[in-house]
Amino acid sequence: MIAAQPPAEVRSADVVLREAFNAILKEAPKRLKDLRDACTADLECLGGADAVPAGGTFGDNYFKALKLGCEAAGSPKVVHVALDTIQKLIHQGQLTGRGADPFTDAALSEGRLLIDTIVESITSCAEQGDDTVQLKQVQALMTVVTAQTCEVHANSLLLCLSTVFKIHCNSKSQMNERQASTAMTQMLNTVVQRMELSSADMSRRGISLDDAAPGARQIAQQRAVNADLQTMPADRLLNEWNGAMLGKLIDEVVHNSGAEEAQARGKFGFCVVCRAPAAHYCVDTKDPVCSRACKQRNLERGNLVESHYGVGQNPQEPAVSSVVGEQGQVEASPRPAATNGGDAAAAAEPASAEEAARQAASRYSIVQFAAAMGEEADEAFTELLNDKAANQSHRDAVLAFNFLCNQSMKDSSAAAADARSNRTKRTALELINSMLQHSGPVIRSSMIFMHVLKKNLCMALIKNSVSLNPKIFQLSLNLFVLLTTNFKEHLRFEIGLFIEQIFLRILESGNSSFNHKSRVLQVFYKLCTDAATALELFLNFDCDVDEKNIFERMIDCLSKIAQGKYTSVEHSNLIQPHQEQELKGVALTALVTLMGSIVDWARRMTEDRAIEHDHPGVNGAQELSKVPEAADSDNEDDDQRSVNTMASGATAATTHVSNSIVEQKQRKLELQIGVNKFNMKAKRGIEYLKQNGFISDNPQDVAELFLKGDLGLDKTAIGDYLGEDKPFNKGILFALVDSRDFKGQELDASLRSFLSFFRLPGEAQKIDRMMEKFAEKYCQDNPDKFANADCAFVLSFSLIMLQTDLHNPGVKNKMTKAQFVSNNRGINNNQDLPREYLERLYDGIVNDPISLKEDLEAKNRLDSQAAQNAAQKQELFNKETESMICKTQELIKSRTKDLNKRVPNYVAAQSVEHVRPLFEVACWPYLATLAVLLEMSDEATTVESCIEGFKHCIRVAARFDMDTERDAFVSSLAKFTYLITIKEMKPKNIDCIKALLSIGLSEGNNLGPSWQYVLHCISQLQRLELIGSHSKQDFIFFAGEEDGASPSPGQAQAARNNSSTQAGQVIKRRATGLGVSALVSLGSDDRQVELYNSESVVSQIDSAQIELLFNRSTSLNAQAIVHFVTAVARVSKDELALVDQPRIFLLQKLVEIADYNMKRSRLEGQKRGGA
Repeated sequence: MIAAQPPAEVRSADVVLREAFNAILKEAPKRLKDLRDACTADLECLGGADAVPAGGTFGDNYFKALKLGCEAAGSPKVVHVALDTIQKLIHQGQLTGRGADPFTDAALSEGRLLIDTIVESITSCAEQGDDTVQLKQVQALMTVVTAQTCEVHANSLLLCLSTVFKIHCNSKSQMNERQASTAMTQMLNTVVQRMELSSADMSRRGISLDDAAPGARQIAQQRAVNADLQTMPADRLLNEWNGAMLGKLIDEVVHNSGAEEAQARGKFGFCVVCRAPAAHYCVDTKDPVCSRACKQRNLERGNLVESHYGVGQNPQEPAVSSVVGEQGQVEASPRPAATNGGDAAAAAEPASAEEAARQAASRYSIVQFAAAMGEEADEAFTELLNDKAANQSHRDAVLAFNFLCNQSMKDSSAAAADARSNRTKRTALELINSMLQHSGPVIRSSMIFMHVLKKNLCMALIKNSVSLNPKIFQLSLNLFVLLTTNFKEHLRFEIGLFIEQIFLRILESGNSSFNHKSRVLQVFYKLCTDAATALELFLNFDCDVDEKNIFERMIDCLSKIAQGKYTSVEHSNLIQPHQEQELKGVALTALVTLMGSIVDWARRMTEDRAIEHDHPGVNGAQELSKVPEAADSDNEDDDQRSVNTMASGATAATTHVSNSIVEQKQRKLELQIGVNKFNMKAKRGIEYLKQNGFISDNPQDVAELFLKGDLGLDKTAIGDYLGEDKPFNKGILFALVDSRDFKGQELDASLRSFLSFFRLPGEAQKIDRMMEKFAEKYCQDNPDKFANADCAFVLSFSLIMLQTDLHNPGVKNKMTKAQFVSNNRGINNNQDLPREYLERLYDGIVNDPISLKEDLEAKNRLDSQAAQNAAQKQELFNKETESMICKTQELIKSRTKDLNKRVPNYVAAQSVEHVRPLFEVACWPYLATLAVLLEMSDEATTVESCIEGFKHCIRVAARFDMDTERDAFVSSLAKFTYLITIKEMKPKNIDCIKALLSIGLSEGNNLGPSWQYVLHCISQLQRLELIGSHSKQDFIFFAGEEDGASPSPGQAQAARNNSSTQAGQVIKRRATGLGVSALVSLGSDDRQVELYNSESVVSQIDSAQIELLFNRSTSLNAQAIVHFVTAVARVSKDELALVDQPRIFLLQKLVEIADYNMKRSRLEGQKRGGA
């Protein structure tokens, strides 16, 4: 980072250490003898107060006294000095902790480094209750993690994060809380950036710079520019670096001496790379630089010098001894980083020892990583771990992410700790959000990261997505949107589960608050702003036979909310009228935004496809002029042929995928038809499903179909069908029972599971057959439970009777426990079952009735309607949220454990043809919503949204040649113009007229037969303009011609009066609706309405728009001009059909259109003539 601030003074390590040791000796009490002795010894080693060793000193060798200072209980000033000194040394690169840990027993310290002890000393320092110590502790830990010279991994990293996290959540000082929050954010961003910039990771995945995050891409590009440094000889590289440092020193001497400089210096002198005036300085090296590129080159050059000649030196002081040759050239001779004398071999030993320590630390961190994740028994996780074992940055990011996920799931049982628990969750969710926002392609392609995300983050979001705390709830929803945007390819199942099991249930619930509904609607609105996301929801769920219609349910839910179609009784105690209007507005905005984004997405895709078709291999963002000119002609031909082949192959693949999706959607519709037929008549439905290949004649196939509880099969119909005394029906019953596993279960639990798939029929013979097979299977799985199957059969029947007796409101005298025990005496082969066992079965039926999920949902709806106040609503909503959490978690866990279950590939929205099947599903809810709201509401915002929605839907239907849908929307919009009815026009009707004209101008090539609705309105619009401008109408001239003479001026004026205002005159006009045309008579009131409407039209509608629409007929394509002329001819015929008052407006326009289009081909002219 380049900061335009003066660099802080950097002092050598020996100065910092002497000041620290003297301060500690001054503040430390005599009881801390070990600390005082260590400080005294280190001061003597440093050479006393006045002696300054040449070359400086490293802090690693003097850490013992600082460690004891951190442990100085009862002396907060001593602890503060020790922490402050550690932070300074680490910041200046003078305390790295890269060597082996000398403070731990050798037998226990294999793999431990000094940095691990440094971290432990900071995190476990004494006097943590003191605010100043706490603040310095946060600053020191942030410096340790973010410093380039320190490597903090595995448990040490977790220790840093957890310590700062606890300070943030538990500190009573607001300043410390803010500092801890900032520190956590910077630490996590550093961890993420290190993972993203890991060159080993990027090369292993083959990630291109185009796919990288913007920051990573810029740095990688800068490194590519500095690639010459990698191949530069070490001695030359050292000379260049040494010359830059010497030039910097000379600049400082010249500037301090006040001598005149030949070139104007920058704010911080001259750049150490290019010698240009430096307006910035690098905070990492404190060197003046002029740009980011020079900063990056300087850092790259310094890192390479460090790798060649040793690490650990002060960046300001090169580890070389320079001598001046005879010609005055600076010659550099490398020397070891830290030597105590001896030959070169002895000097190399510390480096090799340090490397050995780092290798041992790497192995140690892997063990720590697995232990911290708690995944030793997970084979899939172990495989992922081994795949990433060589990348420590990757493991650090996963550990940090896993830590935050665990913190966001923590619950506090104590009521007093609720505020602290909410604060912990909120902080964790905020940090997770920050971490994911800074993630790049490396994290998004990491399988181990996805494993943790699915297992932990999704579980955390399930709990927090129904939280009553508004901030936690909002953060959870924001995270869901972020996951949907950036990780949807990996979270296909989880995204669908969240929408179906949580968000839709919150919106449909009669007990959820306005806050919950409003925030969930905002999530849906955000999803609707991205057409690709909405399309992919449709493709991955609604077009998959094995998945729910999530997109369709989402649209239906938004449509119902926008129309206000939820029971007012359920919401009267929770949602006020103004809140209801707000919900309706958000739902309508989401629907309109979705269709608008789909229109824009389809347009972009069409344009890109056209560009690729015209210029294969060049996308819409590329320029054709960027093709290399130096390639020879033969290679150009080969390359172009290859590009054409790839383009055609890609087009073919996209077409195949689109066709496959259409087929899957059609297949799903056929399945739904079969389900509906089965629910009406089971036998007919089974035959339909057989004919369409969903099942075979094998009873096992039908049994598997019945076991799928999410298809919508009526469970009463299933029960009646299974109870039939026919071989095929019995075979299905036997297959269904045999597929269940009752081993180790109690009888009531097994019976409850068995009866969850169907409703028991009313006939005793059918129940008898079912219970007989059930008892046989139960005894087969539990041979030691009963003496024979008859006992299980009788007891099962007895439990069903008990269920009816206890939970049927019509039964007043309930069966007692003693009566139940008495009724089941001697059923176990003439022996009694244990009384305790029978009483336990009785209690189980009392406390947990045997009931279907549908019955429970119906009961909950009744309870919701009966709730009288907000407290009862809140209690019911709490029960609903518990059910949501349990069911969602069970589904995720079962999906994770079921490794054999088919995991379908994520289908991306890549073809514009995907829009057609989506609109076929969404169009009718859209039409109902827009029509109802436009009819009922006069509010300007609602009217504007509805008209905008109409325009978007007409564009989609028209551009995809969906005749039925297009005609429905155009005719509905035409109806709201009030041009074809006799109603007083409002501002919204004028807006509808403008929208209809706009559609005619923009979508003329695709309107087809719908032109007739547009032209009917234009005909009536022109008639109203004549009335409003007091012009002669056509029938006046016809009347004059029939009399054989031209009318006198007085007659013409009388005719005009009769045509518009005279009360006694009976005026006729042709009213046109959906395929209906009839003559209607206008009374005086109707004439007044028409006069008012005509004035509104004249004042607000530009007649030039009508003329423009006909003039633009020349731009219509061959098929569109035929449809247009045909519609003009038909509407003109309707104008002339009124004998008393004929009109020739469109007849004249027909002549003009023919004149405008004279240059068209003869074939088109013949088609127009036929029309």
